[in-house]
Amino acid sequence: MILRQALVLLAVLLQCGAAFAQPRSVTGRVADVNGMPVVGATVVVKEARSSGAITDSDGRYQIRIPEGGKTLLFSFVGYQTQEQVVAPGRTRLDVVLQPSSTEIEQVVVTGYSQTTVKKVTGSVGILTADELKLKPQTSVDALMQGELAGVSVTPTTGRPGASQRIRIRGIANLSGNTAPLWVVDGVPMQNEGPSTNLSSNELKAGGFDDIFIYGIGGVNPNDIESIVVLKDAAAAAIYGSRAANGVIVVTTKRGKAGKMKVNFSSNVTVSFRPQRQPSLMNTAEKLAWERELWDEFAAEKYAQSLLDPSVIYPTVGIVGQVRSGQLAFSHLKGDPAAQEAYLNSLAATDTDWYDVILRNAVSVNGHVSVSGGENAYNYYLSLGYTNDQGMLIEDSADRYTFKANLGFKPTRRLSFDVGADISYRQADTPNPSVDPFTYAYFANPYEKPYNDDGSYANDQTWLSLPNYNRDTYEDLPEKGFNILREIEGNKTKTDYVSTEVRMGLEYKLLENLKFVGLASYNFNNNDTQTTREEDTYGAFKDRLSIHRTHNGNLYGSILENKSRRTGYLLRGHLSYVGRGAYAECRGWSRIAGQRFAYALQQTVQL
Repeated sequence: MILRQALVLLAVLLQCGAAFAQPRSVTGRVADVNGMPVVGATVVVKEARSSGAITDSDGRYQIRIPEGGKTLLFSFVGYQTQEQVVAPGRTRLDVVLQPSSTEIEQVVVTGYSQTTVKKVTGSVGILTADELKLKPQTSVDALMQGELAGVSVTPTTGRPGASQRIRIRGIANLSGNTAPLWVVDGVPMQNEGPSTNLSSNELKAGGFDDIFIYGIGGVNPNDIESIVVLKDAAAAAIYGSRAANGVIVVTTKRGKAGKMKVNFSSNVTVSFRPQRQPSLMNTAEKLAWERELWDEFAAEKYAQSLLDPSVIYPTVGIVGQVRSGQLAFSHLKGDPAAQEAYLNSLAATDTDWYDVILRNAVSVNGHVSVSGGENAYNYYLSLGYTNDQGMLIEDSADRYTFKANLGFKPTRRLSFDVGADISYRQADTPNPSVDPFTYAYFANPYEKPYNDDGSYANDQTWLSLPNYNRDTYEDLPEKGFNILREIEGNKTKTDYVSTEVRMGLEYKLLENLKFVGLASYNFNNNDTQTTREEDTYGAFKDRLSIHRTHNGNLYGSILENKSRRTGYLLRGHLSYVGRGAYAECRGWSRIAGQRFAYALQQTVQL
């Protein structure tokens, strides 16, 4: 008896397997939750992805399932992918696709209110904390690079801490500022830098070093909950003319009811310096090349110039200076043996200037936060530190941040929150008179950075060759030119302190009517000091005209720029959300209110 039952069961399984194994054709219709056909939906066999079909204008499809296939996958943009097993012998399968809730219910914060994607009529872009947490960037603007359509984020300089240039849907105007408006936790960032002598073209292009001008630089990326970009003219209905270039709304994190959570994150980023190109000549090759040029193009004319000073000959590199006995090599003039001995001594020096003035930049970012709460309150506290090194030596920026967000709900109708942000940023930026990256590429390898006694060595060819070749004539300081002296002796130091305190209030007057208020106060202090040390070429060029009679009048300089800014914002509005079937379907709501703002800035330049 038992054997007979086992044989029957085995026969049934074999029949089912045979049914699944045989090729068969399945038809059906794909519709949405309202019964409307989904045109262009994809239908594929899970076990054989090469077998697929597309629904027609009526949402209908026909697909052939090969041997071994039994599961169909239905997918379309904006809908959840469905998986259906086709039973043996079944030839028709109708499917209803469910909308993707992550896209429809994604929250959009405009600064004055919040809604969902499906209720927004304008063009918006959204970045959430989950999308940002794996990007090891040290600034908010850098986080947006390459993430949103229509938003262009490009660096203005390679300096640590420098802000990115952001353009939303291109340049909105031809004559004014094209930067978007930043709004953080409902407060517009209107920080301005100290008055400068920048041209209008520099201001519009964003090419100047606005390293700490914008208040957004003090926001730690680890504290961000979401970023919403309002791209079109609808933003102007909320923020007025300030939103002509778009609005970027940043919402920071809040505590949530539950046990206290402690989160610590840290990352280290290494950027490798450019390497010297193999095609660049080393010392032996460069000296041999200069000798060939001298012998072919200059030696004969130099001999003629000894008899006729009007004869002009080219001076090529250090070989040309030595052969012709120019300035520092006048004692070698007419002594070929001494000249050759000096040139041969240069072979011991083969300087890689990329290695001398550039470095592998190591950036460190650390962040710790504590959050939690109950039904009646919540809290979020965080501390952050960032050290960002530049590839150029002596170039670095540090940032310290503190954030506190406290929320309270004492009654069913009343809720309010208090927030405080404090940030300190400091940057040391070399300000050499010569582009160090250009110098690293073109400087001669037989020049050396230091003398044997440790003092700065004079570069014999970088600035002096134009004088010898009569292209231009320019005085040089007594101690000559040295790129390391320029980098270490010409610096700009910036210290920026930003504080902000804000309080938000929400009181429900009726079930569908509430009052929303916001008050904020901010204080910003910016100190910039630019120094040029006495012996640098930069200080030599900045001398007063009355002191330019010879190269011995040398003195340094210090330029200080101090800026203080205070401001406050008061805002209140009534928010009414419609009720009923029509209102819920259309997302009908109204906002009416008033805003007051005040700002005072004082700038002193010494």
